[in-house]
Amino acid sequence: MYKLKKDNGDIIYDQSQILEETKNFYSSLYKNKDDEIQNVDMEIYLADFIVPKLSQEEALSLEGYLTLSEATYTLKNMSNNKSPGSDGFSSEFFKVFWRYLGHFVIRSLNSGFQKGELSITQKEGIITCVPKDNKPKELLKNWRPITLLNVVYKIASGTIANRL
Repeated sequence: MYKLKKDNGDIIYDQSQILEETKNFYSSLYKNKDDEIQNVDMEIYLADFIVPKLSQEEALSLEGYLTLSEATYTLKNMSNNKSPGSDGFSSEFFKVFWRYLGHFVIRSLNSGFQKGELSITQKEGIITCVPKDNKPKELLKNWRPITLLNVVYKIASGTIANRL
């Protein structure tokens, strides 16, 4: 954004002011609304529904270490031409070099599973704003925030989603 129109009509060009205004706008838009949530007894609402439950075997099959074959399947089905995350590596990069890197990626992800937490770069995302089509770009409401995630994270989350 090279300029921004504030709610009061003022136009700002200074990047630090634009950044501050953007931060305030999205902080307000996405503020914590826990105080507005009512406590609800879900048992009452679900009493009339038959909610299927997983067997112990089914539940265990959804958890555990990722396999190279699962991750390979996930990677092959990823879209190309997407923005990479903070590491700069695209899905195309991993597709070309997967036979060399796949085992290392899986070991790294499984290490995170064992520790209960992914590494900092694996869980890191970059938030950026993308303009909405055919809308005035000087208004913050016409921008949508997206998070650019690293492909390794997408491989892990996609593999887990495929299990479900």
